[in-house]
Amino acid sequence: MQHASDVIVVVDEARRMTYLSPSLERVLGLRAAGFQNQPLSALIDSGDQVRSSDLLAEACRRLGPAGPAGFRVKQADGTGRSMEVTAQDLLAEPDI
Repeated sequence: MQHASDVIVVVDEARRMTYLSPSLERVLGLRAAGFQNQPLSALIDSGDQVRSSDLLAEACRRLGPAGPAGFRVKQADGTGRSMEVTAQDLLAEPDI
């Protein structure tokens, strides 16, 4: 996934980010190491916190991906970037 253009974020049960793909820096100008073990909300624009939480809750209720949903994600320069996001519950997958 080193050269992928999609930003991939893996969160744990507490919604802390445990993996952020290298594309985070190319797409948003943010270094993944700065967000490791931070809450997912640290990436999401304040006006879209509820929408992102609703998407994660939907993903936990269904088999397969939830979404897509559009919301703003924070960029390095402080502005929000509109992104289309899908979520899937893979907490039961031991390799994730």
